[in-house]
Amino acid sequence: MNTKYLTNGLGIGEMAALRALEALTERGVLTEMTGRARGRVWQHRGIFDVLDGYAAEIRRMSLR
Repeated sequence: MNTKYLTNGLGIGEMAALRALEALTERGVLTEMTGRARGRVWQHRGIFDVLDGYAAEIRRMSLR
């Protein structure tokens, strides 16, 4: 996610979005992925693990 996603989706200002992303990053919930000062993107690794598990289950089911 990024600040634009939060500002559009939640209707909050850019600074509020940045503060929320920074707080979640400090608490280990999100990881900033770009290492840049602008155009940053954050992710929650756990959601990808869940999606990968779901995809693996679908593959197993289609092979039966």
